[in-house]
Amino acid sequence: MGVSRAIVWGMLVTLFLCISVMMVEYFVPLNAKSQFDYICRGYMIKAETYGGLSSDDVDKLKDELGELGLKNIEVDYPNINSKKKGQDINLKVEGLYSYNQISGIIVRKDKELNFVYDISTVSKRVTNN
Repeated sequence: MGVSRAIVWGMLVTLFLCISVMMVEYFVPLNAKSQFDYICRGYMIKAETYGGLSSDDVDKLKDELGELGLKNIEVDYPNINSKKKGQDINLKVEGLYSYNQISGIIVRKDKELNFVYDISTVSKRVTNN
């Protein structure tokens, strides 16, 4: 009776570990999307304040998203000082996020997600005209 009980406990622990790893891996892309939105929101606030983004700002945005693991990053943005107070500003950022995920007990597959940040807001830039 002792050996069969040890085998059952061993199988249960192994099954629990597999399920735990799979659950953790499903949260990896959610965390990446959250960080993507957080970074993009910072640049959206900057665009609101200054009436757009400079090309240096866009390069920094692309670098930060590249460090996050995104590829094929495209940014559609208004140029700095191009929008006055009260005008609409739209920032659209797209990128491809690739990751490796467990799809079975011992099988891993490469997956890709297209992250999109497309937000419109009103410029808060103050002009002296």
